[in-house]
Amino acid sequence: MMKKSMLLIVVIVIALTGASDAGEVISGCGGIAYPPFMWKEGERIVGVGPEIAEIIFGELGFKVESRAFSSWSRCMQEVKKGRTDILFAASVNDERSKFADFTEICLSEVPVAIFVWKERGFKFEKWEDLTGKKMGKILGTTYGQKFDAFAENHLNVSRVVKPIQNFKRLEKGRVDFLPIGLYAGRIQVKEFGYEGP
Repeated sequence: MMKKSMLLIVVIVIALTGASDAGEVISGCGGIAYPPFMWKEGERIVGVGPEIAEIIFGELGFKVESRAFSSWSRCMQEVKKGRTDILFAASVNDERSKFADFTEICLSEVPVAIFVWKERGFKFEKWEDLTGKKMGKILGTTYGQKFDAFAENHLNVSRVVKPIQNFKRLEKGRVDFLPIGLYAGRIQVKEFGYEGP
């Protein structure tokens, strides 16, 4: 299993030291289906990431308004364009570092697991065992820069917007595996009705 660090990202768009009004509202967004860190509930993103942001920024006199966009990729674009201030619970990579500042303290180490369809399982001990396989990925996600580079060079990567789309493609054999954070993956397997006897 790979591990990646989930960090709370604070975007340069806001200048905390220049805030003059107590209770000033700042906006944040996150992934729509990555429990327990973040998920969509109505028009908001809830979970550990948004809760920690609310506590930290609340102590600094800010109110955090959580926004749910249609996808993780859209959320990142909103932050990149300066229309949203905070990206909740995200991993660091070079691309995101171009438009966001990251906290130094990690929210959590997240083990990443490879999910396969039971009847189509295969041996997996090292990344090279995945060479030539079809990987399902959510738009805008990262599994660490080294694995992302490996995937782009050695795998057939296809991207979708929502996790349920990936699970449907896995079920139909359109992809061979899904890399997902272990906790979110287990919750999604159950939530989407794929938990076997």
